[in-house]
Amino acid sequence: ISSDSGYNSFLVSVEVMKPDLALGLNLLSDVLLHPAFPEGEVDLEKKSQLAAIKAEQEQITAVARDTTRATLFGHHAYGRPRLGSAESVAAISPEALRAFHQTYAVGANGVISVFGDVKAEEVVKLVEKDLAGLPKGELALTSPAAPIPPTETVRVTEERDKQQAVVMIGYPGVSVLDPDRPALELINEASNDLGSRFFDRIREKLGLAYFVGAGNFNGLAPGSFVFYLGTDPKKVDQVTKEFTSEIDKLATEGLTPEELIRAKKKLLGSEAIRNQSNAAFAGAVAMDELIGLGYANYEERKAQIEAVTLEDTRRVAAKY
Repeated sequence: ISSDSGYNSFLVSVEVMKPDLALGLNLLSDVLLHPAFPEGEVDLEKKSQLAAIKAEQEQITAVARDTTRATLFGHHAYGRPRLGSAESVAAISPEALRAFHQTYAVGANGVISVFGDVKAEEVVKLVEKDLAGLPKGELALTSPAAPIPPTETVRVTEERDKQQAVVMIGYPGVSVLDPDRPALELINEASNDLGSRFFDRIREKLGLAYFVGAGNFNGLAPGSFVFYLGTDPKKVDQVTKEFTSEIDKLATEGLTPEELIRAKKKLLGSEAIRNQSNAAFAGAVAMDELIGLGYANYEERKAQIEAVTLEDTRRVAAKY
């Protein structure tokens, strides 16, 4: 049994052997319906999260990521650190958790996803029995606020570890429902592997970076697209010039035919492997239903990716 949370959602999950299906759903329902939030346990979780925040603040890539998001998103929720701040976590009380739970852990705001060697009719009966007491409530985040991106280039420098520098170049991106999302996902794939133009030129040919890649973050509100690399502090100006030059070429020309073919194979292959796991497939389908793509989106996914053309990558690269 486990739980997780992110910028747009939170979840509780159980994984059981087939004979224990009824027990697993009963345990899950008990967690959803009757959370205790005892003060001692809440304090332990707060200490754990505060330690995780401190550990992240000592990682130069995490500091660069949080700085980039704060610069791109400002006061929007996406501009805040993933784990929160030390001050915000320290201020959380059991009463605040109970209030959050009562507002968001409600029937109208959730999706139940059950995957495995089970019969749908059996699952429905168990869920209806165990979760009969779940309040209906209301759907949250029906119109999430969109971030207001900077209107001009912003350069932020923070000094941490003198042995290494991280350069991140970020742009406002798309939401999960944006029709440009598949093309941007393929640009991300093409920018991220060991055969990418960035890896080949900046790391292999010029020897200016320890690592180089990209990240595509999106949610219910438009997210961001970020290019990043690690380098010697003495080489920051030189590598930034070369990095920006490669990004400018991508923004003007889009992907090459070879890059597009490789990116499609990588993306579709990784999702096919993911969907072989009941837990991962259940999570992906539940999230698609929750955010408005629909639970059957995976059936259309291959066609959506395959339909992206070179011209689509040029248009989307130039736009973002």
